[in-house]
Amino acid sequence: MNAMVIMTRIPVPNKTKTRLLTILTPQECAHIHMAFLKDIIKTCSNIENTDLYIFYGNEGPLNIIDNLLKDNIKVFPQKGIDLGEKMKNIFSELFQKGYTKVVLMGADIPEVKKEDIDNAFLKLQNKDIVFGPTLDGGYYLVGMNKLYPLIFNSNIKWGTPEVFQETINSIRESGLKVDTISTHEDIDTKEDLLSFNKRIEKNDLCKNTKIYIDENIKEKLICQKN
Repeated sequence: MNAMVIMTRIPVPNKTKTRLLTILTPQECAHIHMAFLKDIIKTCSNIENTDLYIFYGNEGPLNIIDNLLKDNIKVFPQKGIDLGEKMKNIFSELFQKGYTKVVLMGADIPEVKKEDIDNAFLKLQNKDIVFGPTLDGGYYLVGMNKLYPLIFNSNIKWGTPEVFQETINSIRESGLKVDTISTHEDIDTKEDLLSFNKRIEKNDLCKNTKIYIDENIKEKLICQKN
């Protein structure tokens, strides 16, 4: 059986999407994160033969996202100090439950498609680890068919542009088979948000996020372009 994990902060003002505070208010940062989550959950809910999990942070109470939690979603708190330890603990817990393939992604890229996730699970039939790289040097998705703790080692500087390369370096001599899926762009900064808004104007992706932008912050983004 497969497990799909969405790893997310609780959308609380001043505790989520804080790098967007150069253009949005704290409340708007929390609201756009909520819109991201709606789109990502919708995408991940359509993965066949796969249990869906949300592992959430301690930024605020879980009831903030209650309206997103469908009956088929299993919800647990994150455990650990840094990002690497939290991810390792999630994979460990799910493999102990008997899952044979686990794919984990964050909540910063609402443009992720069902095809991306399907491709990650498909690659795990012949590969040990699969990554979804980001343009800023990190990765938005990681999948494994068993726990390989070395990719979460303490030497990796989480949150820096070297994360993906340092992770690849850490497994280079291991003999593990590694592959990647589509590269996407994190929506972390003002520039990311402006670029993202331009992309989604031309397609039908990210409908919840698009509605939020059009109804609440469109004028702000237009002013930034002028």
